[in-house]
Amino acid sequence: MPNLNDDSVPEERDCIGCFRAIGESLELGFEGSRGPVCTYCHANCGDCGMNFNLHSGNPHANHGGEVFCYRCTRDNFITCYHCDDYEREDDAAHVQGGARVCDDCRDNRYTWCDNCDEYINDGYGDHLDSCFANGEIHNYDYRPQPIFLHTQDEYLDAPIRQQIDSSVVRKYRQIAYMGFELEVEHEGRGQHSYGEGVESADITDVTYLKSDGSLNNGFEIVTHPMTLGYAMEHFPWERIEKLNDGSFSGWSATTAGLHVHVSRDGFVGYGHQARFIHLITRNQNLFESLAGRSSTRWANFNNDNLRNISRKLRHMETSERYLAVNVQNRNTLEVRIFQSSLKADRIKMCLQLVDASVKYTENLTCSDIVTGKAFSSKSFIAWVVGRPEYEILNSYLDTFVSYGQVGE
Repeated sequence: MPNLNDDSVPEERDCIGCFRAIGESLELGFEGSRGPVCTYCHANCGDCGMNFNLHSGNPHANHGGEVFCYRCTRDNFITCYHCDDYEREDDAAHVQGGARVCDDCRDNRYTWCDNCDEYINDGYGDHLDSCFANGEIHNYDYRPQPIFLHTQDEYLDAPIRQQIDSSVVRKYRQIAYMGFELEVEHEGRGQHSYGEGVESADITDVTYLKSDGSLNNGFEIVTHPMTLGYAMEHFPWERIEKLNDGSFSGWSATTAGLHVHVSRDGFVGYGHQARFIHLITRNQNLFESLAGRSSTRWANFNNDNLRNISRKLRHMETSERYLAVNVQNRNTLEVRIFQSSLKADRIKMCLQLVDASVKYTENLTCSDIVTGKAFSSKSFIAWVVGRPEYEILNSYLDTFVSYGQVGE
C-alpha cells in the first residue's frame, strides 16, 4: 500500500525523445514501453490512433495537418519523386518513367497524355507535341502483324523452297524481304515540329514508329518487310526526306543508326546465311566505309563469332546482340552497321548492299571458298559492278575504290 501521508516530491525522469526532465515545466504525454514521452515529443497517429514518439528516429508522415506512426507511414504512404513530401499511396500519381509523385507536383509538372495513357513531364514538350499529332509512337517492344510488300514480278519469279524441321515440311518462296529501322533525333532548327515529323514518317501499312532508349529526343522509323524492287519503286522516300531540313538529324547524330533486317527465308539454308555473315565480317573496312560509321558498341565486327556459325544460326546461340550481324532473331538476320541518314539515296544504297550480299553469297562454290577468293572485297565489288539493280551502290563503290572512304 502506498503511504498516503508521504508528501515527498517524486523523482524526475527524462523524456526518451528530447532527454529533458519531465516535471512542472514539461508534462508527461504518455508512458511508452521504453520510458516516458513528454507532450512535446508525443504524437497520436492519424490512422491507427497509437501514441508514438516523434523523435524516435523512425520515419513518420506529416500529411494534411496530421502525423502518422512508422507502421502507417510505411504501409500507407510514399515519398514524392520530386519534392520528397509524403503522399498517400492511393492518391499518388504514376507518371512517365514509373515514378510516383504527389498531387501538387503532378498538377504543376505533368500533363496527361491520352495517347501514352500516362502523365508526361512538361519538360518533354516535343513528346507531347508528337502525341497530339496524327501519328503515334509505340513502345519499343511493339510488334504489329507484318505486311509483306513486293512487286508482282518479284513474287512470281521467286523459287519455291521447302524446309524440314522436326519432320514438318514447310514450303516457302525464297524472297529476301528487308525491313529497316531508321533512328532519328529531333533538332528543332528547321520548320518541322516533332509532331509534324511523326506525322510525316508514320506511313499507313508501310512504316510504324517506336520509341528507343538509345535516343535523346527522337524516335525509330520501322518499315514493314519489303523487297528491294518495292523499296526502289514504291516506297514514299519523300516522306523521309521531308525531315531533312534541319528539324531532324540522322547522319550527324551520334546516337542514331540504321539497322536492316533481311528475312531468313531469303537464304538457301544455314550455310548460305553463314556465307553472308562471313562476307560482311571479313570485309570490315569495305562495309564500315559504306555504312558510314564504326561502332564496337552497337555493331562489333567480332571474328570470334564466325566459329561454328552455322550451329549458332540454327540455334540462335550467340549471347551477343550488338554485332555487325545479329543472329538472335528467329525470322531475320539484322545488319546493324549503318549510320542513320535522312537522304533517300544513302538508305537505298544500304538496302542494295544487303541485297547484293545475299545474292552474291548464294552461289559461291567450295572452290571459291577454298581458294580464298570468295570472301574478298575485290571479288564482291567485281560481282556488283554493272548490275542495274545496284546502280546506287555502284556509285558509292566507285567513290570507295577511288578514295578509300565514302561520305553521305
